[in-house]
Amino acid sequence: MVALASALDLAVGTSRCANLHGDLARRFAHGRNLEDEEFEQLTRMRLEIESGEPPVLRLLDVICHYELLRALGDQRRPPRIPLWRRVLAPWLSQLHYTQHLAPAKPG
Repeated sequence: MVALASALDLAVGTSRCANLHGDLARRFAHGRNLEDEEFEQLTRMRLEIESGEPPVLRLLDVICHYELLRALGDQRRPPRIPLWRRVLAPWLSQLHYTQHLAPAKPG
């Protein structure tokens, strides 16, 4: 099992992605007051980077949101999501399905 996980990690390249994330975070000025021109330049750079990113996996985003709510102590029951949709969530966006899964209002 460990060998399989290691091989998968090597194939996906999580350490490479983590290094890229760190490099990108350093490129953008966190915690500084920016002049308007510098802010616009950084915004253009961010949008250029985001344009090459894969689309957001909406159902996976919803599943993670409900897991976070549960971890923060929210007692509401999350919506039932069929197993086959949960299995496909890391690969397919399923945007139309997620539109009716809006978080329930606190009771």
